Amino acid sequence: APVTRHGFGLWADRGFDVLLWIIIGVSIVLRFRHLSYMEFKYDEYHLLVMAYEHVFGPGIAQTALNSSVGLYNPPGFIYLLSVPVYFTTAPIDVTAFIAGLNVIAILGLYIWVRKTVSHRAGLLVTAVFAVAPWAIIFSRKIWNPDVFLFFHLGCYALLVGLTTKYRAWKVLAFGLWFGLTTQMHLGAWFLPAGVVLYLIIARVKIRWFHALGSLLLFGLTYLPYLLFHINDHFANLRAFLDGRGSGEGGVSVLTNLVWSFRVTTGLETEYLLGERPFARFLEENGLNWAPTLFLIMAVAGAVAVLGTTIWLVVTRWRGRGQEWSSAQLAVLAMLCMFVGVHGACAVLGIRMYPHYHVIFYPLAAFALGGAVWGATRLGWVASWIARLALTTALVLSLLYSWKFQDFVVANPRGLYGGDYGVPYIVQEDMWLDRLSQELGRIYGEAEQ
Repeated sequence: APVTRHGFGLWADRGFDVLLWIIIGVSIVLRFRHLSYMEFKYDEYHLLVMAYEHVFGPGIAQTALNSSVGLYNPPGFIYLLSVPVYFTTAPIDVTAFIAGLNVIAILGLYIWVRKTVSHRAGLLVTAVFAVAPWAIIFSRKIWNPDVFLFFHLGCYALLVGLTTKYRAWKVLAFGLWFGLTTQMHLGAWFLPAGVVLYLIIARVKIRWFHALGSLLLFGLTYLPYLLFHINDHFANLRAFLDGRGSGEGGVSVLTNLVWSFRVTTGLETEYLLGERPFARFLEENGLNWAPTLFLIMAVAGAVAVLGTTIWLVVTRWRGRGQEWSSAQLAVLAMLCMFVGVHGACAVLGIRMYPHYHVIFYPLAAFALGGAVWGATRLGWVASWIARLALTTALVLSLLYSWKFQDFVVANPRGLYGGDYGVPYIVQEDMWLDRLSQELGRIYGEAEQ
């Protein structure tokens, strides 16, 4: 039941809401700050070229980049990039477009949680997600996993929406949107397992002709990709199935699970800078406390997910025969996706690198934000302790990301040891020259 507050309690609630909005606002600023120092390597360059060729060259894109397992990615991300590339091929501008999609996703996350749970739960969940250093880093790069939240959130909203209020257009829209979502990265090909699991547990009854239409729209998004494989005589697919570059055997399931919660904070950002630069980053900025904070937040997120799972099981058991609430369905959808992907990776022995885990971002944030929201309803002592602890963690996370960006700006040539590589600004002239030559060639061929 809603908690009604008066006097000081009401003003305290409103003040807390304003503080959370300020925190979310600063996290949005961090997604656009120092964009010229973004991560930019040959993958980003080739994606820009492929998008330009799709827009101005002959024909349409049938694939995106080749993946780490040797199988070409579907072309969905190229189609998405063609929107900004139609107007500009400047890497910074296109990256700003990606960051903008992530801002839309952040606001969409708030709207979705507000609708399924409550206004304050929406603010808490959104703030927890928005300040995570990994979430900020993976929202300012021309890279297909960086748009996962935008697409994945749409899938959640449509799934929960068609369950609570069935409409034909929701079923059809889900098929189309899910087709695009699964094209953003091969790791998303395991998401259908989660969808099937959700439909079974929630006992969603979909009319067969709506389901057929949804499947046809899903297949339509893959038509260019299918044509590529047909024209290639399935050589790329056969090479993949023969085992060249496929999954890594013996990968620890626990390692994959742990990474899912690491990336919901700022834990292990050493992966990006390299061991020595990262140690210097912590020392120079007085951030030696940060790994401990992020470890606490990651553990809290994992415990919150476990607690939320228990809450779902208990409430459904007690409410047998009753309809699912929107909050229960939201939790179920995220858990099913999580279990589906991790289960598939465990069976196939696939290592989940940090950027693969962006598809799980909302889960821990939803659970942790929901736990804090629950604590704020237990009484003023628990409420103030929860608010103070969370606000401190959120502000320190923002400080960490701010200092991280400053360190990259101050040391643009000293990041060779990590995955971040050389920032764009250092080699801007080289990249612009390469783009000018390659795009000029494509445009010239199209004019002939």
